[in-house]
Amino acid sequence: MPIDAVAQGWLWWSVLVGDHSLNGAPLTPTHHPTKMNNTIQVLINGNQVQGQIDEIAKILGMVSETMAKPVSSTLDEELLPFNKFAIRELSPHLGEELATQVVEKLEKCAKSFYPDFRNFIGMYRKVGSIEQRQLLKTLSAIYRFKFGRYYNDSSKYSLKSEIKYATICPHCGAIANAFVMRLTKEGLW
Repeated sequence: MPIDAVAQGWLWWSVLVGDHSLNGAPLTPTHHPTKMNNTIQVLINGNQVQGQIDEIAKILGMVSETMAKPVSSTLDEELLPFNKFAIRELSPHLGEELATQVVEKLEKCAKSFYPDFRNFIGMYRKVGSIEQRQLLKTLSAIYRFKFGRYYNDSSKYSLKSEIKYATICPHCGAIANAFVMRLTKEGLW
């Protein structure tokens, strides 16, 4: 029997059994289906994050929990001035009196001839926890972004980046997100 006939018979037999295709290529996959790559790349708020699937799922869970928390009712949000809106958002976290003091101090800093927020530094001593200090830092960045006068855009972009990163924070992310929504409605974001 010639070798060509034997080879062709072997090829047809392997196709019938299921080991190879008609062109002789193996039908079994070259990779093992149970071996999976455990790393993933995700784009969150314009930032590319790479890590283990479990860790990314945990981070996304924290972000979705932060975004899902109701901050306040938005029925009359457009009717409120910005300072009253800020007091309403801060009151559950700082108390009514301290929230009013913080907003009045920020308003005083913003309404000076040239907005100077260095006078706000003393307010950090009035809060107790690190979460409250971070909340004041975020609120200060929001007021500087809204009321500051900048000759170049780099300072404004730095503040916008700081506020954007605060929206991811599990503690003050919901409040920062509420202020971002407010700035968006005013056409400033």
